[in-house]
Amino acid sequence: KMFLKDMRVMNSNEVSSAPYVVGFEENQLRGTVGQNIYVRGLKAERGQRWAIVRPTHVFRGFDGKGSNGEDSDIAGHLLDSNVALVRSPWSEDFRNDGHYGRGDDLGVEVTVIGTAETLRGGDPSTLLLLDANREIRAGDRVMPLDGPAYDPYYYPHAPKTLPANGRVIAFADAMAAVGPHQVVALSVGKKDGVDNGTTFAIWQPGDRTFDDVAHDSWDRGTGKKVQLPDEYIGHVMVFRTFDRVSYGLVMDGLRPVKMGDKLRMPD
Repeated sequence: KMFLKDMRVMNSNEVSSAPYVVGFEENQLRGTVGQNIYVRGLKAERGQRWAIVRPTHVFRGFDGKGSNGEDSDIAGHLLDSNVALVRSPWSEDFRNDGHYGRGDDLGVEVTVIGTAETLRGGDPSTLLLLDANREIRAGDRVMPLDGPAYDPYYYPHAPKTLPANGRVIAFADAMAAVGPHQVVALSVGKKDGVDNGTTFAIWQPGDRTFDDVAHDSWDRGTGKKVQLPDEYIGHVMVFRTFDRVSYGLVMDGLRPVKMGDKLRMPD
């Protein structure tokens, strides 16, 4: 339910230009249920309800080669929660071979954290916070309550064509790796022909290791690097699609799924 109803992947310009929370009743630092919150840029009628959302990930793709000669990663980067709400584009909590804040913009993930109802119009508008699963902060965005529609029924199937360079780019509730029955974000979406139920095999890129034997050296780590073969990991099934990003459920696995793992046709 969380990923069907409470998570959205949107164009970064849509998110940065959305109405936002600017203050709270009695000049509080945070907003809690039952308090009035004040929102700038909102045009709404009295009684209209809204979702309060917070940007949580930026999804980016990097082209070209890194400093080590390998392909640069495609990755989803956590937003620094202390500054993400007031800077646009937001500060991203990552470093990727010097590509700080750069790369092909695949979208911004926002999470619904509460709902509010319009009491009075104006700029700022006054809204009553009806419910929230965390404290509301200045900079949280305000968006329509109903998110994009989702499919209630679908069936696992192979992709009609394999999207180019599909990767695992982010985790839902993990830092380094995930396993079966956990949710991952994928760098493919509707524009790549992916729909709900699309199932991929996950392959982990092989390591690069030194061939000291061929180099004929007594010093370890001085030989020419050799790319080892990719290794099969498991399967992932897409259950929620956006234009360029999808959420998938890891169905099975022989070892942990990591960021950057490749998507291939299921055997």
